[in-house]
Amino acid sequence: MIRFPTDRDGWRLDIISLLAVLGESAMLRHSLPMTTSWLCMLPRLVPAPQALLTNKRPDRPKPHRAHIAGIHSGVVYDELNYFAHLLCDIPLSKFAVREVKIRRAPDNRRDADVEGTPAARELAAAAKAPALGLLRRRFTTTDIWGPRFRDSVTIVTPQRLSPLVFLSVGSCLLTLGLLAWAAVIGDGVAVIAIVALSLTSSLTGMASFWRPRTIARQVLRDVPDGDLALRTRHGAFMIIRCDENVARELYTGTEECEYWIGEKMFNALAGAATFLLMVGVVMMGNCTWTMQAALGASYMLLNGCYQLAALLPETWFWDFSRYVVDEGVPHETKTYTSALWKAIQVSKSTGWVTVMQAAPVTEPWRKWLVEAGQNIENKSWNSGLRLVQLMKEEVQPKGQ
Repeated sequence: MIRFPTDRDGWRLDIISLLAVLGESAMLRHSLPMTTSWLCMLPRLVPAPQALLTNKRPDRPKPHRAHIAGIHSGVVYDELNYFAHLLCDIPLSKFAVREVKIRRAPDNRRDADVEGTPAARELAAAAKAPALGLLRRRFTTTDIWGPRFRDSVTIVTPQRLSPLVFLSVGSCLLTLGLLAWAAVIGDGVAVIAIVALSLTSSLTGMASFWRPRTIARQVLRDVPDGDLALRTRHGAFMIIRCDENVARELYTGTEECEYWIGEKMFNALAGAATFLLMVGVVMMGNCTWTMQAALGASYMLLNGCYQLAALLPETWFWDFSRYVVDEGVPHETKTYTSALWKAIQVSKSTGWVTVMQAAPVTEPWRKWLVEAGQNIENKSWNSGLRLVQLMKEEVQPKGQ
């Protein structure tokens, strides 16, 4: 016969404090968008705050492996920036070709090139100095440990009303409610546990608070368009139409993480947060039965919410209103040769094929690329049949 405890004394909640450190996988997924908002410093209960206490903060958002080449510039890149991947995360089937056009939104024409020049920054600093003088003096420690944070050029910001915003504010209100409840019933140990765990999330958020920074053009001159060709591992191609400014911001420039505080202060805050986490976990295990049950239920609820948020698309957490993306209709092909030929027709160029190494380095393929460049406008040219003919000519014995 199956039996369950008939009263609360039959339930053992001594290890309920383990719930405070579970859910690290979901928190790691949210670490980037969550710590780029000031809300990450709110004192609140957060599942697995140790997920942000890494030995070394990343220097840049994690890029994705890809083969990219400038159609006009001929420059080759072997990785796709984090935000570029999110902005054009268009699933391409095998041997598909798609053309995508990216431009700045008409109502968001901030000239990053002009803002990035040293002269413009000096003028902007001089104009803001009277109004921000007192504020700058108050953040002397930030100047020492995070001197470039205020000068970062941010092209992508977190969504103001993303699911993580509601989770941060909601968990803060939940924490305040638990703290008031513990104070009302006189559970001092629970008060210490809640305060310690809440301060842990605030310190970890402060230590990891960052802003994405891109490399802006420093010299203004006439340059060709920044059109790019992207090749996936399964033989699909994406032709990206954009100007050099957009290409520099999203694809060819390097994304960097500019942190609010420097490495020294990060280590100090990480150490303090680790100590508070240990204190909070120990105190949580010695609360009254009522508060242990309340804290355990709260952590299970928060863990479930963060796990559900991890299932949502990452684009829900970032604001890409700076750009307008026009997605063309994909062209489906059956072979790699057909996909490559279609990509050449769309891009109106064959130079990127060689620099990207999208075709084998053999004599038949070299001749095929030459003829493909000569027949870009010829829709009746049979690319597959011509390649077969060139390969047969290559293997045919001399004199026949």
